[in-house]
Amino acid sequence: MKKKNYKLQKVTHKSPEILLNVMANNPTEAMYGKLQLFYRGCYENTIAYMEAMDSETGQLVEILVGYALNPETKKIEVYPLAKILSMDEAGKFICPTGHGDYHNVTTKPEASNQA
Repeated sequence: MKKKNYKLQKVTHKSPEILLNVMANNPTEAMYGKLQLFYRGCYENTIAYMEAMDSETGQLVEILVGYALNPETKKIEVYPLAKILSMDEAGKFICPTGHGDYHNVTTKPEASNQA
C-alpha cells in the first residue's frame, strides 16, 4: 500500500492499491499501520458495528470493532477499533494543516468544563 501524507489524491482510475492518507502534523509509521489495519479489516469483511456498554459509565456507545476467529479456541475474538462520534463530539475537532498548526485557529482551544 502506498503512503500519502495529508494531500488527498484524486483517483481517476480503478486501482487495487489503497492510498493511505494520514492527516497529521507529524505522521508516524504507527498512524499508517493503524489505518492499514482498518482497511485490511474492511477488505476482509472483518469490521462490525457494535452498540457496547461503557464499563465506567454504564452508557451505551457506538463503536466499530474488528473480529477474528481464534483457531485455538474456535471462538470469535472482538477488538475495538474506533468510537463513532456524536454530532456534538464531532464539532470540536479541528483539522491539522500538515505544517505544525491547525486550520483557522489563532489560539489554543480552551479546555472544556463539561464532562
